[in-house]
Amino acid sequence: LFWVVDEEGQHRGQGRVVPVDGYEQYRLFLMIYGHQKDESMLTIRAVNPDDGEVVEVLGGIRYESDAQVGTIAKPLSLNLSAAWNEADADQQEDLPGEFGLTANFPNPFRETTTIHYELPEKAKVKLTLFDMLGREVRRIVDGEQEAGRYDVQLDARGLASGVYMYRMKAGDFVETHKMTIVK
Repeated sequence: LFWVVDEEGQHRGQGRVVPVDGYEQYRLFLMIYGHQKDESMLTIRAVNPDDGEVVEVLGGIRYESDAQVGTIAKPLSLNLSAAWNEADADQQEDLPGEFGLTANFPNPFRETTTIHYELPEKAKVKLTLFDMLGREVRRIVDGEQEAGRYDVQLDARGLASGVYMYRMKAGDFVETHKMTIVK
């Protein structure tokens, strides 16, 4: 989720970010609204989906009454991952308290999806994709990793449409989720 605020903190617009496949980038399509006749400067803020922290993504947008910032032909492009990572670097290192695997996003999807998992300690991680008959289709991650939060992108090109399961094993932790590929 993102929202636009003016210099006084007044809300001017909001929406959802749209991920761009193959890039650590998001597109924002904004319609900024209001009735003021004077110009003011606006700031875009976004919520980091990993930890819920609000960060300033872009500032210095000049506001004019009922102006439109970003269009289908020329969208406003922002690398929110960089903003979130920069905000994380400013905080003390906070490692996950437990192992975790979250549902992939987007789901269902056509070509790529992102799987997020967390490791509270160094562990051998095995993240595997299975078809509904239990056959291994792809090994997504297989190796030792340091404690931390991870996002891995699954490229489903070459896989048939349908429902798949993905399972993560790390130490004694085992968890499985379902994903749907729609071509």
